[in-house]
Amino acid sequence: MKFGLLDFAGNPYIGVYCRVSDRYGILPDVYSSAKTSIENGLGVEVVVSYVSESAVVGAMCAMSNAGVVVPALATPEEIALLEKHMNVCVINDKLNACGNNILMNSKHALLNPELGKKTAKQIHDVLGVETMYGTIAGVKTVGMCALINDSVMLVHPKIKPEEKKKLKDFFGVKIFECTANFGVPYVGACTLMNAHGALIGSKSTPVELMKIQEALLSP
Repeated sequence: MKFGLLDFAGNPYIGVYCRVSDRYGILPDVYSSAKTSIENGLGVEVVVSYVSESAVVGAMCAMSNAGVVVPALATPEEIALLEKHMNVCVINDKLNACGNNILMNSKHALLNPELGKKTAKQIHDVLGVETMYGTIAGVKTVGMCALINDSVMLVHPKIKPEEKKKLKDFFGVKIFECTANFGVPYVGACTLMNAHGALIGSKSTPVELMKIQEALLSP
């Protein structure tokens, strides 16, 4: 398992601009110089693409081994490219920043409570994941408050006890509270994580890096 610090042209909020699963990553062309670092660091094949013609790929798409969720604003060309590599669920919802509003692993997805029920059903039907509405630390943009793979979740340190229990019961994974980028609680905006390791925003402290390492290496 590998760990390291990363930024995109000096920007340490790497989770805003990139998403990864255990097999693939999606990275906008403007930051394609980081492609090799992500592939080597996380053991993935990186697909260079915008989502909805936007560079904030991490904010616009939610991704796991089950596939990727993108908004209806994504162009046909973007969707066709992604479909060559993974299962794609295209949703038409007023909340179109899927990465901000969906926290997903291979079997489960936590949704912003304001996402429509039609959207929840579509994610379930297309990707085969169980869905649930909820918050983290009282925040609805759950995709920026946490990161998850199929065994570990990193979460906002102010998560409420009742939220933590609900998430543990739903996802069935170990949950660890942490920050990145020198105290930023929105770990989903600062970090890329999969089963092979983590790349963490370059402003993160040694203590933050150590906590994330311990979480992913926990038995």
